[in-house]
Amino acid sequence: MYCLYTTLLQSALRAADADSRRMMDRIAKLEEDMRLLRVNESDTSENRITNGNIEDAETERLRLRKEIENIRKAKQSSDEHALKLERLVTQLRSKFTGHQSTNGPESLPSESEHDTNARIRRTSGNSSNNSTVVFGPVTDL
Repeated sequence: MYCLYTTLLQSALRAADADSRRMMDRIAKLEEDMRLLRVNESDTSENRITNGNIEDAETERLRLRKEIENIRKAKQSSDEHALKLERLVTQLRSKFTGHQSTNGPESLPSESEHDTNARIRRTSGNSSNNSTVVFGPVTDL
């Protein structure tokens, strides 16, 4: 009886193993067919466009051109805005430090120069007692 069950189990195992191999072979064949179809599809789509896809491609190209143009305009606008802000910062710094400098980004001090220099301003409300307000790090006292 034991031998009969063992034999049946072994034959079922062999059948399952054979089915598994057939399925793996079939999967490999289908994957290869899909790869070949993709290669053929890309080759033919480069050479011909049919069924109204020409209009779709043209519409997409026009949409992308408009998007690029809008992005360029937005970049130019933001660059102009940044330049105006840099000039404003320069003017405000010159008011606080008491010296006049030229407008533009080249007149801005570097970050390390900005950090090491303390800015001193006389307050208008406390002009009678000549108090000073210091902005930035004060290292030399």
